[in-house]
Amino acid sequence: MAAYFGGTSEQPSYDAYFALWFEEAEALTGFCAWQEALAGHAEKHGAHFPPSLSFFLLTREVVIFDDLAEGDAAG
Repeated sequence: MAAYFGGTSEQPSYDAYFALWFEEAEALTGFCAWQEALAGHAEKHGAHFPPSLSFFLLTREVVIFDDLAEGDAAG
């Protein structure tokens, strides 16, 4: 699959991923504080995961297609 997107077979695989949803943008400050604390802990005590193979993707949900008529339910 990686070759289809221009990658190579040497790309690392993902062992796990997490999806977090925040209702308010203000909640993101708590997540950023947790991320900084995790990095500080890794510096002092060693990393529980390879930081060079880890990342966080922050994004905002945007509706691209809303093809449900008013009152219709998905499914």
